[in-house]
Amino acid sequence: QANLTPDAIAVTFRQQQLTYRELNARAEALARHLKELGVGRDVRVGLFVERSLEMVVGLLAIAKAGGAYVPLDPQYPAKRIEYILEDAQVPVLLTEAILSARLPAHSARIVLVDEELPMPCGCDIPTPSASGEDLAYVIYTSGSTGNPKGVQISHRALINLLCSMQRTPGLTSGDVLAAVTTLCFDIAGLELWLPLITGARIVLVDRDTCLDGSRLASLLSSERVTVMQATPATWRLLLEAGWQGSAELKVLCGGEAFPPGLAGELRKRCGSLWNVYGPTETTIWSTVMAVEETEGPISIGRPIANTRVYILDSRQEPVPIGVPGELYLGGDGLARGYLNRAELTAEKFVSDPFRKESAALMYRTGDLARYRSDGNIEFLGRLDNQVKIRGFRIELGEIESRLRAHPSIGHAVVVAREDTPGDTRLVAYLVANESCDVDWAAVRAYLKDNLPDYMLPAVCVWLEALPQTANGKIDRKALPPPDTDRAVDTCAFVPPHTPTEIALAQMWENVLYVSPIGITDDFFDLGGNSLLAVRLFAEIERAFKTKLPLALLFQAPTIQLLAERLEHHDVAPAWSTLVPINPAGSRPDFFCVHAVGANVLNYRLLSKYMGELQPFYGFQAQGLDGAMPTLDTVEEMAAQYLGEIHRIQPAGPYYLGGGSSGGIVAFEMAQQLVARGERVALLALLDTNLMRHQIPDRLQARSNHQSLSRWIDMHLGHMVDLSFRERVQLLIRLARNRFTREYGSLPPVGKGPRHEGVQESIDNLRRIILAAMYRYHPQTYPGRVTVFLAEREPFRTHLDPRLQWSEYAGGGLDVYTMPGDHGDFLREPHVAGVADQLMLCIDRALHAEAATRR
Repeated sequence: QANLTPDAIAVTFRQQQLTYRELNARAEALARHLKELGVGRDVRVGLFVERSLEMVVGLLAIAKAGGAYVPLDPQYPAKRIEYILEDAQVPVLLTEAILSARLPAHSARIVLVDEELPMPCGCDIPTPSASGEDLAYVIYTSGSTGNPKGVQISHRALINLLCSMQRTPGLTSGDVLAAVTTLCFDIAGLELWLPLITGARIVLVDRDTCLDGSRLASLLSSERVTVMQATPATWRLLLEAGWQGSAELKVLCGGEAFPPGLAGELRKRCGSLWNVYGPTETTIWSTVMAVEETEGPISIGRPIANTRVYILDSRQEPVPIGVPGELYLGGDGLARGYLNRAELTAEKFVSDPFRKESAALMYRTGDLARYRSDGNIEFLGRLDNQVKIRGFRIELGEIESRLRAHPSIGHAVVVAREDTPGDTRLVAYLVANESCDVDWAAVRAYLKDNLPDYMLPAVCVWLEALPQTANGKIDRKALPPPDTDRAVDTCAFVPPHTPTEIALAQMWENVLYVSPIGITDDFFDLGGNSLLAVRLFAEIERAFKTKLPLALLFQAPTIQLLAERLEHHDVAPAWSTLVPINPAGSRPDFFCVHAVGANVLNYRLLSKYMGELQPFYGFQAQGLDGAMPTLDTVEEMAAQYLGEIHRIQPAGPYYLGGGSSGGIVAFEMAQQLVARGERVALLALLDTNLMRHQIPDRLQARSNHQSLSRWIDMHLGHMVDLSFRERVQLLIRLARNRFTREYGSLPPVGKGPRHEGVQESIDNLRRIILAAMYRYHPQTYPGRVTVFLAEREPFRTHLDPRLQWSEYAGGGLDVYTMPGDHGDFLREPHVAGVADQLMLCIDRALHAEAATRR
């Protein structure tokens, strides 16, 4: 770290940044605390955190204290986390305040990485507390016995990798590296440590963006990323999203075999392309290859620095060039073995007969390989049942062991199949116990409680018996492809069967103009929205003589789930204005008020992108059910919604928001809470204008002072490439859409008399809500107000919302301008950015509350 610039940016996450000076100071403060708790050389420290700046601080702090980190993914099943904690015997566990409640029972001392600690003076690099032979980390990988096993990696092994990769493929202080890998996957070590020892910048990518090709492509462009390491699955995700690449980008691909077709597509889109190979037991990567030619199998190249490679036969004798053999690895990257697994360590880490040192070892990879005539190595596959999917190493025996432990399963075999090119899936072949009723859904739920998602079979095939070879072993090659009637595919099209399912499928197809629709297809994934939901539920009410709340689509978004509700008459619970869009999660509850449209279906994507850990509740308008009386003042709405909030959260601090006109109601809710002496941590207004300053009154005033031409030029002048006629046409379209959304009636939900009552009821409710907004006269709010503004808004008046709300925000105003216009900034592709910024605002408010309590 001698050449690091203290004020250079070390880590970027969403819109937060840490300089090297800040990162080092925070990590040093935390390290001192860890040392006080006894953390030192070879002491294992659990790290149970989400992807965040705190994750990097915690990682560095453990290293500064001399300890070894043991990563724990919050997405893992509780039973797997419990096993790792017990097996690793960590005395100290680093986590975040919002995650601590999710930890299973354990004896470790909890330290909150997001808790403020006294900062040390200066930015001096502390004296190292660990030697090269001490542990840097212990990472758990899939194990064939049914439980994961911990691989112990030393500082010497890690530094050897980092220094070698720093030279080839190369990294400089001017680089920007996108870190996309979960901390529990060992290759994350390179993404985090290599930039830190080089002085480069880490762009830490959040979990949801890593799974969304379009968002990831946008981030690579906006952050001007120059280096990214990922598995073939992630690179395919980018290509499928239409990613065009960058001539400045250095691409590293590893974790599983590199298909030539994928290599060819990537080679056209980047500055340089590298294939990297290595098992966890030899510290992330052991060989590297610059990919120039993409015809034929892609070589894994040659060993990195201080790494020995052998290709041996069954007698551990070297094989000739071109002859396949098992790949063995030795050298400085070798792990210290498996934690608490001496027998397995002795089996896999064997004596190196080609070295004079008696203690020299080499690792049996189980990979089949051969030397090419040019000295490079070609990977040929596995010698056992271990597979790689999305880069994760999976011991099929671990899944099989879990399956055989289920009471309804007699025999089980799991294989990885690539029946569709580029789509490798786990397939479970099961034989049921004769005395048990079998249910794949129940079996899969059982697996989900014990295994991470990437280890769950996608397909199940029930068999009378497993095929066997002549000597009585299971014949895996004879297992049938999962395209028979015996297969159950969780992702496949499932046709309707019951009369209710058939009737619903026909209605969905008529409303969504999609055919065919399976009973497991999601309404929203098929293009459904709030207007289409109104039409659909009107059809259902007519056919089944049952009135359904629109919010039911959050709990039953598929035909299968909706049919079950209808058949069991479980469709009309006590109606409430409060809708639990995502009631789970360990973060503070966020409450968001409906807009003029009265329902909250348009908040589904916002909640989705905010993640599973963020509880999200929406408020739908009273009267939407057609039975309860409509509230006709903002004050009444606010009081009603606060009553609902207090049922599930009796005390603050509260996190409130509202979209469009819903922000006005949220503002009044915050006023009423503060008047009662309760705390409001966040008040977020999502493109909210004060209605009394809105368009209808002011358009008339404008017409008295400006010609139509000047008014169009003022609002659409930035569209310089459009002709005057095109701009007028665009203005008319925007005007029609905007007035329809905010002031007029809904577009027709259907034709015929059966829809007229629904249309009239919703139109009337909208008019009442809109009138209430116009009558509302706000008073100055003593707290801080956060406003999100849509970037493109031709109808934004001369009285900008910033000026409107600054008049009433007594505690100050934060304004964030987001891409999109008023109608689409909570839709794809803009909603992800709004979700990210809103999460950041919640985090800041959460930390501010914690500081206040201290």
